[in-house]
Amino acid sequence: MDFWYLVTNIGEPQIWAASTAVLLLTYFIFRKKISSEKRKLFRKVLYIYIPGVLISLLIVLLIKNLIIIERPCIPCVVASDCNPYCDIDNSFPSGHTTAMFAIVTSLYLALRRKQLLPLYALALLVAASRYFLGVHWPADLIGGAVLGITIPVIFWIVYKKEYEPRGG
Repeated sequence: MDFWYLVTNIGEPQIWAASTAVLLLTYFIFRKKISSEKRKLFRKVLYIYIPGVLISLLIVLLIKNLIIIERPCIPCVVASDCNPYCDIDNSFPSGHTTAMFAIVTSLYLALRRKQLLPLYALALLVAASRYFLGVHWPADLIGGAVLGITIPVIFWIVYKKEYEPRGG
């Protein structure tokens, strides 16, 4: 199996949407069993991570339907001389890239731990995999990264305004 294919699978948007649902379910099942401080931190992660990831992916679907940019590859449903990794939807923006940057940004903003910053290298690696597999243009990757960073930042700002005590 191709190295870039293995890397690209890390960024499958369906996996991250499903894991977001599992995270939410886990919180509701175990919230009474964890300390108040950890529950508050978990809630902060949920308030930033869930909308950050899910809204980012919904916006990707909306943009892909509004902006028609063909992929740099030929899907196998169209021709025999094709790229087996090529999807049949539009190219812009990259959903894999958006998902990875939204996940990393959401976790970093919610937890504020410098140890999470190297995860951006993983997000960049997933973005690179989309290029090296020949299924996205560089602009698709840049658009996905910008979207994946921007949406969680918006939810982080809202969270800070609504839930964190104001300094004086």
